[in-house]
Amino acid sequence: MAKQKRNDAPEGFRKVQTSISGFWKPEGAGEFLQGVVGSMITVKSKKEGDDNRFFPLTLTSTDGGPVVNTEGKSIPMEAGQIVGVSGKMLFAFLGAREGQEVFLVYRGKGKAKPGQSAPKLFETYEREAE
Repeated sequence: MAKQKRNDAPEGFRKVQTSISGFWKPEGAGEFLQGVVGSMITVKSKKEGDDNRFFPLTLTSTDGGPVVNTEGKSIPMEAGQIVGVSGKMLFAFLGAREGQEVFLVYRGKGKAKPGQSAPKLFETYEREAE
């Protein structure tokens, strides 16, 4: 089998990102994100039974954000970039829409139940089939 000796792909191919660039970390009401939903990813946590779960979104718009990297620094958004999205309020919506384009809008925090953090609230939209 021949090995690839050059760094560029054959004609007709374009580079596709295959790793997470960062995570959507909305802070203010009205912040949004638009992209195509991937399959849920589970990352083992150091704590027993406390796995981290998120959905990757391949961005279809450079508007919205903010997106932060693993060091917590804001990074610029690019179409085609893969961004992690988490949150219990979004899981049922995103899980039922793998492969579909969605638009998510952060609406702020709801009322906290005793002993719990206030839930983050979102408006969720899906692209209608053409």
